[in-house]
Amino acid sequence: MEGGIDLEEDINIKQSIEFFNYAYDICKERGKIYEFECPFCKEKATAIKSGYNGHLWCECKNCDIKIIQ
Repeated sequence: MEGGIDLEEDINIKQSIEFFNYAYDICKERGKIYEFECPFCKEKATAIKSGYNGHLWCECKNCDIKIIQ
């Protein structure tokens, strides 16, 4: 939407932030792959904190959410 707020995009951004924060709380150790239940679809999701810089990579293939920090 030009010059306005796209509600669907806003919802996707909020959902991505919520997913990232959820995955971040689960990942305690760097370099270890964590599997967890996606908070949205309840299917398997994965996350890992980089052993190099601590950045988080997380995804849920079912929801099509993929975040690389």
